[in-house]
Amino acid sequence: MKRSLLLPIIGVSALILAVFLANKLVSSNKTPQRTVAIFRDNYKACFRFENEKVRSISVRNSIAEISEDQNNCDLIIRTSEKSLKLSLAGIKNPIGLIASGEIKVEGSEVNFLRFLSSFK
Repeated sequence: MKRSLLLPIIGVSALILAVFLANKLVSSNKTPQRTVAIFRDNYKACFRFENEKVRSISVRNSIAEISEDQNNCDLIIRTSEKSLKLSLAGIKNPIGLIASGEIKVEGSEVNFLRFLSSFK
């Protein structure tokens, strides 16, 4: 059985990420800024955390879906949950985290930054 839910999702770290993304989308009254135009019609970023948790965010038709599915990832991001949360909250600059090695991107780092900026 596929374990995939639209926002919100079960799991503390995923729930925090889902709430953050939902608040960003609702508070700015925007969907991801035409991520479809920036990327392909279907784009998927997979996150692999140091504590062995995995999550992915798929954007399709300007709707973000968070799941544990790690198949067909356009980007693979390896980091700690803390580093990702600090980046998403705007406390730490994702460029600095990439440069320091706290966030490692398999794929285009530029596309990862575009992906993050599509939720502002």
